[in-house]
Parts: sequence; C-alpha cells; structure tokens
Amino acid sequence: MRNPVLAGALTALALGAFAAAAMAADGNPATYDEALAQARQQDKVLVIDFYTDW
Repeated sequence: MRNPVLAGALTALALGAFAAAAMAADGNPATYDEALAQARQQDKVLVIDFYTDW
C-alpha cells in the first residue's frame, strides 16, 4: 500500500478482529445471562468488574 496510515489502520482492524474471535473461542460466556447461568450451575457468585477514567 502506498499510504502508511491506511496500512496501519487496516492492520489494527485485522488484529482487532482476530483478537475478538480468539476471546469468543476460549470457552468463556459471551453474554451476561450465560455468565449468570454458569455461575449458578457452579454455585459461585458472578463478579462484574469495570472501570472508567472520567
């Protein structure tokens, strides 16, 4: 490609897609309801961890 910015953006997009696919394939639940059902089945609590910088 002649435009290095475009090449970098396309590379980042491709890597992001691969990373998202890899996370979905690791066996972890994909939705809140799936995670809650799995936690109840294993008699565990469901911990939701999040943060923000604002």
